[in-house]
Amino acid sequence: MAVQTLDQLNLETRLILEKFLDSVSLNMRSSNADVTQETVAALTGDLLGELDADSTPSDAHRVLDRLGAARSFGSAVDQLSTRAAGTFLGVPYDVRLPTAERLAGRLWDPRNPRVFVPRVFGAGWDINFGAIAVSLRLIEPDSEDEPFAAVPVDVFLKALSVPLAMTAAIGLSYGVLRGELPDQLPSHWNFAGHPDDMWSTTAMFLATFGLAALPTVWAAWSTLKQRSALARGATIGLASFAASLACGVWLLSLITVGGGPQAWWIPLAVILPSFVVTLVVFAALARIGRSAELKRDLEDAPDGRDHR
Repeated sequence: MAVQTLDQLNLETRLILEKFLDSVSLNMRSSNADVTQETVAALTGDLLGELDADSTPSDAHRVLDRLGAARSFGSAVDQLSTRAAGTFLGVPYDVRLPTAERLAGRLWDPRNPRVFVPRVFGAGWDINFGAIAVSLRLIEPDSEDEPFAAVPVDVFLKALSVPLAMTAAIGLSYGVLRGELPDQLPSHWNFAGHPDDMWSTTAMFLATFGLAALPTVWAAWSTLKQRSALARGATIGLASFAASLACGVWLLSLITVGGGPQAWWIPLAVILPSFVVTLVVFAALARIGRSAELKRDLEDAPDGRDHR
């Protein structure tokens, strides 16, 4: 049976992996704590992907032997990470290939009070929806032992239906309205809300549909392939944001074509809901995960009460 956390391994196997991971962390000389934590988290996920609940200490040693000594492995990763991620003139950058684990650590980290965190890929900042959820008192910073770990699979599938529905809506609207749409649609708007650039209708559709579909496919793959719960939640959150943003841009393009309503607040009114949708999806998963953890703890307690 596949495992998602170290706790699902037997004690001896888990201790071997924990010792290796601790050694890797200690041997990473990078001053960037986020890089170290994300690297170790990604490595943990890779190791768990090679093992299952019945894995023995010999299996663990076999997997670790392919990585080499923890000291040399940690130093090599550290040297690579310090070149690929850091800051330039005060602006954070990260050119490493994005992973679901790193995405989760940036987009949903309730224990981190910072709303703006280094971007998963590229230069600049991303939004930590976990910090926003805590500030709005939607969740507690430590509401879950491990983010989304207790969320049932069927809940992930229901959450995945959010970006799937929005992606389908873009495709369906294009199919229905295609014969009535002009050859070009607005693709960019100035601060006053007036279109200042046009794309062909086909190009505009493909751009918005692709923006919604690609992250949704990634989320579906993470969910159906039974990746870690954190990876599932993060990719579904990203897909919800991308799909709702794409829907907003597509809708804005349709309503402003041909001299439709144009005002400075219209782009904001159409696009800002994407942030709300993403926050709701993340917070809902976290609250469901918390409820599942409480239920599990009550069932595990000898007298039916939670003794934590």
